Amino acid sequence: QVYKYITKPWDPGELKDVVKHATETYALLRKRAHELDRAQQQASLLSALVNVPQTCGTINEYLATTAKIVGESFQTASCLVQTVEGSCLQTDKGVFASLDFEEYQIEEDPLIMDAITTRKIQLFLSKSSSAYIDYYSDKGIGVHLVIPLIHEDATSAVLSLRWKDDSTLEKEDISTLYLLSHQL
Repeated sequence: QVYKYITKPWDPGELKDVVKHATETYALLRKRAHELDRAQQQASLLSALVNVPQTCGTINEYLATTAKIVGESFQTASCLVQTVEGSCLQTDKGVFASLDFEEYQIEEDPLIMDAITTRKIQLFLSKSSSAYIDYYSDKGIGVHLVIPLIHEDATSAVLSLRWKDDSTLEKEDISTLYLLSHQL
């Protein structure tokens, strides 16, 4: 795409300015296109999740469909939505997992238990120092994000997303998931 035509003979200073402005314009356009794509993805995700209750007959269908939609949207290795009563995980759950991801006993998962008891978002990154580095490294998990779903001042479910590497989770993703958690 042509930014601006420059006629000969050109002034070297003017040429530098034109190139500088062209690169700034291109960077701004890329940033806006990225923001627009993210906004469209968020709208699509919310639209899909709004329709889930109308299409599911049981709580387990609802949880499984929700886990699949969220897992695919954020390209997770695994996504779990599981109900909680008191401070205990219940049997009602929905799981989405990629073909090459092996599930494990989530009842023993320290971040899930921390999210339930503290009612705060928990995040593990393999590149950061964490007390859980050995636990998650052994399971091939690079990032684990757990969001407690709060209803009437109690944790009613947890949303657990796991990726194999650090490169797939962006700050905007966490913000979107936090906003999403208030809709579930």
